[in-house]
Amino acid sequence: MNGAGSAYVELAAHDVGTGSYTIFAQIAAARLGLPVVACEVEMGQADLPVAPLSGGSCTAASAGSAVHDACSASVVQSRRKRQPNPEDNSQESIPR
Repeated sequence: MNGAGSAYVELAAHDVGTGSYTIFAQIAAARLGLPVVACEVEMGQADLPVAPLSGGSCTAASAGSAVHDACSASVVQSRRKRQPNPEDNSQESIPR
């Protein structure tokens, strides 16, 4: 997720016409609170950790949960960064 209100999802998995690009964009959008068009998905990155084989919705089920978990972690990390340190009175409070 970036400051421009969009997200970039990349996976080593590939799509064989089963709609994985759309599924992963939908998962990211739902978890991050973004429109689907703001979520770019790139697949087939060989330099990333090994992904499951494509077929029979296997990629959607396994890599989809990884996308969900990564987006969830991003949301938590973003919230932590926005929260002021209660011991530091010099920070401004950021509205949620």
